[in-house]
Amino acid sequence: MKKITVLFLVAITVFLYQKSFSQAKIDGISIFKIDKTNIKIIDSLANNGYNLKTCKDLYSCSKYKVSGMNIYEMVNDTIKPDMSLPMIKENRTFVIGEYTVAGIKINNLELNFYNDILFEIKSTGDLELQTALKEKYNGTLKAEKKVIACRSIYGEFKEEEVTYTTTYRDDDKIKAYSVLKIYFDDKCKKNNLNYTLITNIKTAEIVNTKNREVSKKILEKKQQQKKAELNKL
Repeated sequence: MKKITVLFLVAITVFLYQKSFSQAKIDGISIFKIDKTNIKIIDSLANNGYNLKTCKDLYSCSKYKVSGMNIYEMVNDTIKPDMSLPMIKENRTFVIGEYTVAGIKINNLELNFYNDILFEIKSTGDLELQTALKEKYNGTLKAEKKVIACRSIYGEFKEEEVTYTTTYRDDDKIKAYSVLKIYFDDKCKKNNLNYTLITNIKTAEIVNTKNREVSKKILEKKQQQKKAELNKL
């Protein structure tokens, strides 16, 4: 009887542990936590082996070209601004070339800050990270398929494109998911795109709205300047 009781208690303990593990809510990756991590973490990394640089020439150091032990702050061009980069001073974006955690090397880890607090994390091209997150947070998988007409020198034929979305968290505070998209380009060549995004939805909306407003003002100013120049003709 005593042996059965012990086995029962062990089984209950294992069950509760597995349940609590599967119910854990994702709030970031490693030391990078949404709504908690301060921008000072960048200086800390720079003091521990990383090279901190500023990217102003997007042709030579775009966010997808950062590699190794480098951190680039993506600073917008004031003359020819890139609408995908921060337009307001309260928003700063850094891209880490590589960051290793739990034996997984994460490439192009993008950190977005608003008022010095991390509100968004994005990583591209890391299937191993996606697999680990799905296992840890019991992510739900959804597949969307689409048949397309692919044309080449050999004629027209049908191909199937698939977008796999794994959701780890989706509530009124944080949205976290990974995407693996298998598609065909205009030359009928098969490609894949994958990324992971963890974001504070409300903060991201505020930041995006403010960036769009500044972008709109810059565009309007350019149009006015162009119109003024044309009036001189």
